[in-house]
Amino acid sequence: PYLHDAMQRDLNQKSQAAGIMPSPEQIALFMTATSQRRSMAKTPSRKSETSTAKKSIPERKGASPKPKVRDSGHLALSESLDHFARNVAVGREYVLCEDRFSEMRNLLDLVESTAPSLDAEDKVEFGTAPVELSCELSTAEFSRMVQLYSKGQPVELDLNMLHDTISRESLYHLERMYQVLDLYLYLGYKFGRLCFPHRSAAEAFRA
Repeated sequence: PYLHDAMQRDLNQKSQAAGIMPSPEQIALFMTATSQRRSMAKTPSRKSETSTAKKSIPERKGASPKPKVRDSGHLALSESLDHFARNVAVGREYVLCEDRFSEMRNLLDLVESTAPSLDAEDKVEFGTAPVELSCELSTAEFSRMVQLYSKGQPVELDLNMLHDTISRESLYHLERMYQVLDLYLYLGYKFGRLCFPHRSAAEAFRA
C-alpha cells in the first residue's frame, strides 16, 4: 500500500535528485591519499631534522625511549568516511545517501574493533556488506566472518544453525537466517570461494 501510494504521487523538487554511493575502490583510494598527505605534512624536512639533532642530543643513560608512532597519517576509517562526505562534490541531479553512509560508518567501526590488522581496502569492502545492525545474529555472524578472514582462515557457514532455524516455523527466525545467507553470499562473491568455501551451500539454502 505505501509503495503504491508513493508511485502514484507526483515527484516534487526534492525527490528529483537520485541518491548515490561511491564504490569501495573510490573510498579506499581517497582514504589512502588522505593518509599519505597527512604523513607528508607531519614529516619534517631534512634541514629541520639536522638542526633539531644539533640542538637537542638525547640522553644515553636512563633516557626513556620515545613511543613509536603507529601511523602518522592514521585516521579511523569512519572519520575518513566523514571527511569524504564533507569534501565530495556531486551534480545537481544527485545527493549522497546519508543513511547508507551512517550504516557504513558503524560497520567500519565494528570492523576496525574486530580486525584492526586488515588493510584499508578490505575494511572498506566489509564496510559495504549488507548487515542488519539491529539484528544480534547478523552482527555476531558478521564479526565472526571478519575475524576469520583477518586470520587467513576459511570463513565457513554455520550449517547447524541453518538446519535448526529452518525447522522452526517462525517468520522472524527465517528472516534472520536469510539476512545471514545474504551477508555470506555478498562477502563470498567479493572475496571468492577460497575464503568463503560454503558459497554453494548458502545459495542452495537461500533458493
